[in-house]
Parts: sequence; structure tokens; C-alpha cells
Amino acid sequence: MIFNSIPFIFIFFPIFFILYFFLPIKYKNFCLLIFSLIFYSFGEPKYVFVMILISFLDFNFGKLINKYANNIKIKKVILFSSIFIDLSILIYAKYFSFLLSIISKVLNVNLYIHESTLPIGISFFIFQSLSYTIDMYRKDCEVENSFINYLTYISMFPQLIAGPIVRFQIVQHNLRSREVNKNNFCLGFNRFLIGLFKKTLLANQLFNIWKETEKYGFENLSIVSAFFSIFIFLMALYLDFASYSDMAIGMGKMLGFNYEENFNYPFASISITDFWRRWHISLSTWFRDYVYIPLGGSKVSKINHIRNILIVWILTGLWHGANYSYVCWGLYFGIILVIEKYVLNNILIKMNKICKHIYASVLILIGFVFFAIGDFSQIKLYFSKLFFITNSNYIDNFFFWQISNNFVIIIIGLIVSLPICMCIKNYISKMKVKIPYLYNSIQISIIIILFFISIANIVNDSYTPFLYFRF
Repeated sequence: MIFNSIPFIFIFFPIFFILYFFLPIKYKNFCLLIFSLIFYSFGEPKYVFVMILISFLDFNFGKLINKYANNIKIKKVILFSSIFIDLSILIYAKYFSFLLSIISKVLNVNLYIHESTLPIGISFFIFQSLSYTIDMYRKDCEVENSFINYLTYISMFPQLIAGPIVRFQIVQHNLRSREVNKNNFCLGFNRFLIGLFKKTLLANQLFNIWKETEKYGFENLSIVSAFFSIFIFLMALYLDFASYSDMAIGMGKMLGFNYEENFNYPFASISITDFWRRWHISLSTWFRDYVYIPLGGSKVSKINHIRNILIVWILTGLWHGANYSYVCWGLYFGIILVIEKYVLNNILIKMNKICKHIYASVLILIGFVFFAIGDFSQIKLYFSKLFFITNSNYIDNFFFWQISNNFVIIIIGLIVSLPICMCIKNYISKMKVKIPYLYNSIQISIIIILFFISIANIVNDSYTPFLYFRF
């Protein structure tokens, strides 16, 4: 089941929320848990037990860490046990076939590689569960004594499948006591609708433009159409993932939870460092707090600092999938971050803002070629077009055809992806003070229009899951 579907919008969520709203606070977590397990079961029912097993183990590891809080040696053994088991399950489920293929090539032997379906959102809920035991070890959060509460935290359907990655300390208080009221419902519902609009009208349509490029053939692209097409892919990816985050944050608000933001207008970045402060914030901060800083962060020698950065970004690439292209994607950005830190830092400070935007945009687009295309022969072909290595035109009719057929969607996508959207929102918000009745009328009208446009697109479009479901 996906958020942008008729069964979810008109059946699953209304039934759940009516029950949830009228139940006393002590039963709300149980209600949320049951519906979350039902929601996850719509994918692969057998993998519900994997999630429950991980939750049960880490819940008890957390209690043991709390019990032996003053015994460092025992605490370390418990923490390492938690990390080992969680990562073993993740590696087996997500990377086992990939590792076997590497061994087969290195040893030149034929190993049987069984391709199995990947538990949906496994990287997200394992990272959440891991953060709990690590935070317990660091004494950054209180122990949770209710397994119902803990399993509810891991399985909450608004952010279970594709994040944001929510740490236990962020929602611990809300799990025990929260307010579900009209104001939070309205704020959350508005945010959900914004996400639904981004997904159905913008992200899906922009992905269709990228699919047209794939059908057209990378070998036929000009340098302009190659840069334009990868930009369209990146904007579609951003709007797809940001739309899920909007819906998750919105539904969380409706249920009384406050999830942290996952994006901050990454297209406004002025460097690669700045980009990764704005893109998939929950993942970047997770790797920073649980990998980069424990390795020593920047408070080590220059060589070790470079090592730490590269380790984090190779792992970030692998987190996205068992594919060499993701590893190259992570390594590419890791190398650029090292160069910005030790070579370009003073140069970037002196550059004007427009030049910084151009610099960052070009490098980001080049990097996401690895993300968009999994096959290295096709990646090589695409790069040959970007850098004008093979015989091709600077510009072609395909570019003009794509622009003319999708002009409105592209412009709306740009407005939503850039801080222009925030400026428009702030301008309209001033009306709330000056002309409250007009502001409320405009807001209600926009909500109704967005809702009906989104539903119309859902009815007309085919099944379009969120890209980050596979991670």
C-alpha cells in the first residue's frame, strides 16, 4: 500500500484515524501499532516478523544496557551484540547476493546466487533501531520499558517505508504523552496534501520525461539534452522523496508526533558540502553521529580525516543499494567533499554566489548520473555526451521537444524545488494578519484544488511507488 493510492486515502487512513482519535491516550499506541503492522503486511507479510524480531532484540538490548549502566565492559558487549545482529540481518537481506557475485568474480567460481525480494524499508527501520541501542549506551535517551511503545516507534507507518529516519529520543516523549487536536490535524493535513501534490502532479510527470529520454537512447543525446535530462531526473528524485517526507511529517503531526525536516531546498546549494546539509538530512546526520564522529571526525590527523570522510560516503553509497554504481556515487561525493575541505575552501569563500550555484549544480548533476543509471556501459555513454567526447551536437530537437511538451510541469517543479516557494508562502502568510478572512478563503480554496487535482492524477496514472521504498 502506498500513500498516493485511493485505498489508503479513502479507506485505510480514515478508518484508522477515526479509531485513533476517539481512543484514550493509553490505547493510541496499540491502535497505531496494529494498523502499522497491517500497512506493512500489504507488501511482504513474512517480513513483518523480521521487523518484530529486530525490535524485540534491540528493545531488550536497551534494557540490558540500562541494567548494566555502570559496567562499561558489559555495556560494550551488549552494544556490539546489537550492532552485529542488526547489521548481519541487513547485510544478509540486502547485500548477500552482491557479496557472492564479488566472490565469484574474484575466485573465478560459479556460486549459486539466489535473488530474493528485499524487505521494504529495511535500511530505515534497522538504522532507527540501531540508533536506540547506541543512544542508550551513550545515555542520550531514557530506557523504554514498554515493548508496545518501542515496536510502535519502529513500525509507525507514516515514516516506516522511506523515512525520515527518526531517532527514539525525538519521539520518546510523544510515545508516552501527546496531544491530538484540531490545530495539529489541520497543519498535518495541509502538509500531507502538499506532499501528495508534489508526488502525483510533479514527481510522476517528471519521471515520465526521464523515461522518454531512456527510450530515445542516450547515444542520441546532445550535450544540452544530456544535462537537461539528468537535471529532470534529479528534480523528479527530489520531489518524489521530499513528497514522501512531507506526507510522513504531515501524518505524524496529525497523530501528535513531531518529525524533523528531511530536506531544506537542496537546489539552492552553493557547494557540495552545503548540498549534503540540505539533502536527506536524517541520513546525513545519522552517518555523522554514528559513524563519522565515532571514527574521530575532523579531530584527527589530515590522513585519518580524509579516511573518515571516504568511509562514510562509501557506506552512504552502499546504504542506497548493492550496486557498484551506488558505491561510485558515494565515493564521488566523498572525494569532492575532501577537495572542498582541503583545496577549494578558500576559493569558494571568495567566489560570488552565482558562480557557487553553477559550480555546485554542475558537480551534483554529474554525480547523480551514477544514481540514475545502474549499468556502467550506459553510464560511460552518458558521460561521453555530457563531456562532448563522442560526436554529437551541442543542442538537438529532442531538447526543444521535451521543453515545449512539459514546460508548465518543469516551471512548477522549479518553483516548488527552490526557495521561491517559501517566499511566496511568506508573502501570502502576511495576509493572515492583515486580511484574515481573505487568507482563510485562499487557503481553503488551495487545499480543495490541490486535493482534487491530486486525486484526478491518482485515478488516471498507473501504479507509481516512491523510489526510496527500495532502500
